[in-house]
Amino acid sequence: MSATKLLVTGLARNMAPSELAQLFRSYVDLLRIAELSADRAIVFVPDRSHAVRAVRELNFRVVRGKVIQVRITGNCTAPAGATLSPRVDPSGEADPRGCSWNFYVGNIDPAVPFGRVVELFRRYGTPGCWQRAGSRTTGLVQLSTDLHWMAVVQGLCGAIVGGHRITVKISHLDVGPGAVLEMGAEAANHERTDCKMKKLHVYNFAVGRITASDLVHMFNPFVKVQGVEVIDRNQAYVYVANKCAARAVQEQHGRVICGEALQVQLATDKQHDPGKLPDVPRVTSRRPDLKDRNWRFGVRTDKATDFAKVLDLFRQYGTVVWSCCHVDGIGGYVLLKTPYHWLRVTQGTDFVLVGGYRIRVTALLDATITEVSLTKLANEKHSKVLARDDAVHRKSQAGLKISSKKFLVSLLLSNISPNVNASDIIYLLSLYVDLQGLSYRDQYAYAYVPDRSQAAIAIRELNFRVIGGQPIQVRIAYPSQVTASITKPTIPRERPWLKPYCWRFLVSNIHPERALKHVTDLFRRFGRPIFSFRNVTKPSSGWILLETDQHWTTITEKLNKKEGAGVVVTICGDADFNPFVVDDQVVEEKRPAEVPTSLYVSKASTLSLDASDLAYLFGLYAEVVGVYMNRDYAFVTVKSQSQAVQAVHELNGRFVGGPTLPPLEVSLSKDTGTGSNLCFILPPARKRPDLSEPIWGFVVKNIDPEVPFEQVRQHFLRFGTICSSVRHANRTYGSVFLKTSHHWRTVAARLDGVKLGGHRLSVFQSMRDYTEMGTTYYLFVEQGHDLMLEASDLAYWFGLFAKVVAIFVKQRFAFVHVSTRSEALRAVHELNSRYIHGPLLAPLTVRYEGVTPAKYRTRTALAVQQPPGNPPQPIWRFGVRNIDPGLDFNRVLELFRPLGTVRWSGRDGTGTFGSVILETTMHWQIVLQHLRRRTFLGGHRLLITHVTTNDGVSALSGMTKVN
Repeated sequence: MSATKLLVTGLARNMAPSELAQLFRSYVDLLRIAELSADRAIVFVPDRSHAVRAVRELNFRVVRGKVIQVRITGNCTAPAGATLSPRVDPSGEADPRGCSWNFYVGNIDPAVPFGRVVELFRRYGTPGCWQRAGSRTTGLVQLSTDLHWMAVVQGLCGAIVGGHRITVKISHLDVGPGAVLEMGAEAANHERTDCKMKKLHVYNFAVGRITASDLVHMFNPFVKVQGVEVIDRNQAYVYVANKCAARAVQEQHGRVICGEALQVQLATDKQHDPGKLPDVPRVTSRRPDLKDRNWRFGVRTDKATDFAKVLDLFRQYGTVVWSCCHVDGIGGYVLLKTPYHWLRVTQGTDFVLVGGYRIRVTALLDATITEVSLTKLANEKHSKVLARDDAVHRKSQAGLKISSKKFLVSLLLSNISPNVNASDIIYLLSLYVDLQGLSYRDQYAYAYVPDRSQAAIAIRELNFRVIGGQPIQVRIAYPSQVTASITKPTIPRERPWLKPYCWRFLVSNIHPERALKHVTDLFRRFGRPIFSFRNVTKPSSGWILLETDQHWTTITEKLNKKEGAGVVVTICGDADFNPFVVDDQVVEEKRPAEVPTSLYVSKASTLSLDASDLAYLFGLYAEVVGVYMNRDYAFVTVKSQSQAVQAVHELNGRFVGGPTLPPLEVSLSKDTGTGSNLCFILPPARKRPDLSEPIWGFVVKNIDPEVPFEQVRQHFLRFGTICSSVRHANRTYGSVFLKTSHHWRTVAARLDGVKLGGHRLSVFQSMRDYTEMGTTYYLFVEQGHDLMLEASDLAYWFGLFAKVVAIFVKQRFAFVHVSTRSEALRAVHELNSRYIHGPLLAPLTVRYEGVTPAKYRTRTALAVQQPPGNPPQPIWRFGVRNIDPGLDFNRVLELFRPLGTVRWSGRDGTGTFGSVILETTMHWQIVLQHLRRRTFLGGHRLLITHVTTNDGVSALSGMTKVN
């Protein structure tokens, strides 16, 4: 009989075979359990389908506090004596808590209590225990749930806690000692009397308007209230659990209730005797005004900002109950009714671009700020009260009831052109949806449709559609539903000019030498181009306004394929874009071909180029009209814009005078006309043949580390002469400076993707100078409290990995200067935390500091004397954690001995931690890669790390030396 063999590891000690058999029989048919040892077992199941189900249901399951791992080892013949034990439905005998899993949680905000993370897991089950790492950014949570771990990970991964988006994974690690244990059911009944409480001082609520029952009703959605003590009609004490006090303050402090900002803070006597708690009043409050939260905000705007648009931004989060703004236009105040916390609102509205200015929003939580004081302040500063949405939110004493009529979906139409009136919007919407109402205001409007399906149709047909010269923007307003008490508008007469679509497209990736007319011809098959405009400062992009009978999604989908000849087409619905005002004629090029155009040249003085040199260089590709030279930059005027584009194409990024100088940076000037106050002169001609042949810089990536760099150079030699080349220390990329008659686009196109040594090279242009001549880099070196190395010793050790230029030795530290940055980084990689004089002295600490200051660059290079023979082998220190206290430490050392010589080893008093100093030919990172493959000893998974502490063996006095 055939069978499939499963290997089960990580079992708890003394686990009975019957217990393991019952666990497997809950999900699959079982044949036999064999080779059951202290921490592992072999399990046989009938076929592979049963094995796959067992792995899915039991792998990483927590059983008796240990995480078991189940994997398939292969198919085999059933062992002798194997009998089929069919699966047993555990529905009647299962633990009501379900199964347990350990979850790893990462990217936690260190300032956020771990309890907030645990609260997320309570949605899926009962957290048994949890543990937070010392860095406070990661942790483990053990969860008892009836769900599979994949459902929990899918639901929690990416949740935002304290501004950080956490990551949740299944963990194979056990929750270690020091974990926080969840109270059992029997302890939960005595929670009020057994745990410490904190007393919160709640004050500044409306006099006589808040009762003890209201306080319990307000706080219970966030924390469990353990007692309430009302002091007078304006303040009270609320008792909550010790770990819940911070959340209660965060959720309730500054909340506006009955016109007053509620103040919540810890009382002076924070800890309270749990035996003297007041009673928790019965919750009889059902006040609807306590469900939603009101917050006050202060807004700072620009004088030109329309405050009504600011209010529309706040309406995305709730209802604006009250607002006012200054007549001077410098800001205002908003009272917002919202289900969100004030921090969520400020994160979504602060620094948002409104009318060309980024507004600043702050929450006003002070008890002294009220609508009365703000109105008084507004009157003093000559302010005015704006839109008040009190019709939606009135005081409950008025006796108004919410209408029972059906709801309509509201749409917000913004960026409406002043040339478009309300009747145009009504006619346009009536073409696609059943319009129920329209509220038109200056440059924006609210439209009301029966349901969300019609709202989606209106958004698809009208969003980004150009009407009256501006692209209208359509989205669902907030609140999205309103009562159907709006008068239905009358459909105006026929307006055929509004029926065709009109879209504005952004076209990018246009070749600079290609006329825009060719791109415009691509759009003619879809409709009539009204105008086309090329970006003056970036000739590779432009805009096209098209009148058509097709939707913009169809046009972009077809043009972005092969039909578009390499261009990238996207819809352009930017409300602030208005390059120029055009009539209804086609404008193929905005600027005439013969208008003189200026080019901006940066860093011209650092390249030792005067006006005559620039005139000769630019004259190779364009007809130069004049040159203006300044100390840091220059302007070169050529005859036409097409010639200017050609000059930018040929000269931008070119190295002039060799790769030791910065590259030439050429761009079209924003002031391309002739109306500038700068004085342009045409200098006398002077030929510079050395400038005619270009030098381009290239970066080559994805190089096989085993391939010599000379093979990469051979590919470039087909196009010209290599001036210089550099390969990075990690050997996977480098730079090449090539003197060639070809353009860099031609070279990059032919070499990019070339296969060399099994790797496909990635070649592209670089405007960065990798060979900064005359520049050196320095390293900071120390060794414990006193530096035991002389200058000659440092010159020897650093000379193994870099070209040493100078060394400055102090009593406790030293500075080593090397020639290149790559050599400096390699020296740090090889020498940092390395023991030089054996394990008795402290290791070296090497840190990269940057470019050498100019006053130290004149020092002469040192003559490094290389001793005979090979250099000494590196010595590294490693820490080993999570050791089984009953395990012989020599078994741990057996892991290290195949990799080198153990110079010293020790173990602390608890037996769970040890230290090993190893002499080896490998780098410490390679050693860790070898050791992490076999770190399971005695039922414990060892945690081996590289120790970078700046101490020698003398700092390990608390350990017992192991030979």
